[in-house]
Amino acid sequence: MTSSWVERNSIIARARLTITGARVRGWHDAADHLNHFLGGSGSKYTIRFSLMNQESASARRHLISELNDALEAAEKFLQNKNDINIVTITENSAANVEGNWLYAVGLYRTWAKANAKQKNDECYSMTWSFSFRDNYDWDLNNGLGGGFVSDREMALLHRYGRAREFEMVGEHIIKIDWKIGERFDTGADISGDETRRPMRRRNRR
Repeated sequence: MTSSWVERNSIIARARLTITGARVRGWHDAADHLNHFLGGSGSKYTIRFSLMNQESASARRHLISELNDALEAAEKFLQNKNDINIVTITENSAANVEGNWLYAVGLYRTWAKANAKQKNDECYSMTWSFSFRDNYDWDLNNGLGGGFVSDREMALLHRYGRAREFEMVGEHIIKIDWKIGERFDTGADISGDETRRPMRRRNRR
């Protein structure tokens, strides 16, 4: 029995304890993502992106900023048209800074596309698709970590073939009706993906 074999099994045992601890704290996404890593398939994983945008304050701020930019762009480009498609030309970086979503995702990238319509001189509607992408990976040169394991130890498991890093993806679809000049939380009528609970209570018009 080699020391490296013992080390690997020790890391795996502590990683599984970390999963248990995360579930006790209610950090189910952090636990699920780590469990998928330890499963070793390396398959693409769809995260609960709309839930992240509801629960993570930093993710929510990023979403609101991107959505308000899209509303402003739609008003500008719909001046001489009734219907347009908008697509971001670069991915934007963002970060979760605490709790469940810090350990489940941490840093990530987003981009968006939308179809916007002008209903009359003052009123607009838009379906906005906000997309997420990130790699669930670990830094071999980082001794920091969470729970009972470090980044370096997780990177070693990947290198040893005992776990596998993977791509994470997600999509949050939002529908908006608004009057010229309105934005998120300043009058725009916003609903989240209908397959999940609404991002916020809809205003009555």
